[in-house]
Amino acid sequence: MLAIRNNIKCYEKLNKTVEGNEAVAVQIETSFGHLLIASIYIPPNIKLHHELFGQIYDLDNDCLILGDLNASLQYMGSKKTNAKGLQLQQVLYEGYLQCIDNVLTTYIRNNYEEKIDWILASQPTITFINNVETQAPFGLKEDHKPLTFNLDMSAEKKTTISSNILQLQIG
Repeated sequence: MLAIRNNIKCYEKLNKTVEGNEAVAVQIETSFGHLLIASIYIPPNIKLHHELFGQIYDLDNDCLILGDLNASLQYMGSKKTNAKGLQLQQVLYEGYLQCIDNVLTTYIRNNYEEKIDWILASQPTITFINNVETQAPFGLKEDHKPLTFNLDMSAEKKTTISSNILQLQIG
């Protein structure tokens, strides 16, 4: 899900499900031009559709992809690597997207924590991301900790993003 403040101009560029991978992407106007922001959800028992990431990048190579990928990738901060993590690794090896490298756990259930939610971005967007944090899960049944971060694209404007419900604040 993406939620964008109504004072930010945005245009839906993609809203589709490919082999169980759900994606929505919007393009927003920034002081540097446009930025494509996408949210992807991949259910636990569904394979990561590698081509979907390429399709999003092809829409605008200045992009930010956030999502619950249910992928664990040890060398990027997860406790272990699962099959979907290996699929994510293939996307990263392509080189057009990079991942925020941190050890923040984003999923918690029954005293088990893991990093399965991700922030991916192209260059130079990845360099504008800072202050990445997790927040308390929403509600009683929610088991994902929302990721929040700042996206500083210029000295005059600051953008704050949360990946479970994407909120952009400019000004």
